[in-house]
Amino acid sequence: MKTCSILLFLFLPFLGYSQSDSNNIDSSKVYQKMVGKLDTSALVKFNALHSPPQFKGGMQGFAAYLKGSLVYPDKAKRNGTSGKVLLSFVVERDGSISNVVVEKGIGDGCDEAAVKAIQNSPAWIPGVMDGRPVRVKYNIPLSFGAKK
Repeated sequence: MKTCSILLFLFLPFLGYSQSDSNNIDSSKVYQKMVGKLDTSALVKFNALHSPPQFKGGMQGFAAYLKGSLVYPDKAKRNGTSGKVLLSFVVERDGSISNVVVEKGIGDGCDEAAVKAIQNSPAWIPGVMDGRPVRVKYNIPLSFGAKK
């Protein structure tokens, strides 16, 4: 069975947040798209972190996990759907993943496949700020397309 090709580019979060008392994030309908409203009242800019969250095994481990977990949906194969699904998710204080949201999708089952793969991710090493684990929001693009 063909699996989708995965292109992880700019994996380092181009938008990350950690815990604080900032209220400067728009919690619009975008956050309600897949899993409901994300509580953004306790998030600040990523650069306040001492240590960002990491997948156990680093980026190579995460790519290997996605390669084995991310499935190119049959409907997308039939329709020749390809492109990038942009997801956001939160790495919680315990390393679990929550609030997986499709920020920009491509349809034909690819969005749901990407969400499922991220939701089923093993626990991460949480981000650290001031010596304490904190919640951190990540954005990541996942590419779907037929292997050639």
